[in-house]
Amino acid sequence: MPKIEVTLVFTRATKRTYRYDADEEGQAISTLYVQQTAFPGGPPHTIAVTVEA
Repeated sequence: MPKIEVTLVFTRATKRTYRYDADEEGQAISTLYVQQTAFPGGPPHTIAVTVEA
């Protein structure tokens, strides 16, 4: 199975998470929530996610 690579853009902060959405339609991952503790300096504008199975 090939690996999946998606670029996600910061959308908003919730109480304890940062929400990232795909910057293009039809991506394998459309929305991802990341715990705020993962980015103690604040959320980066974009993140790259790689999934390998």
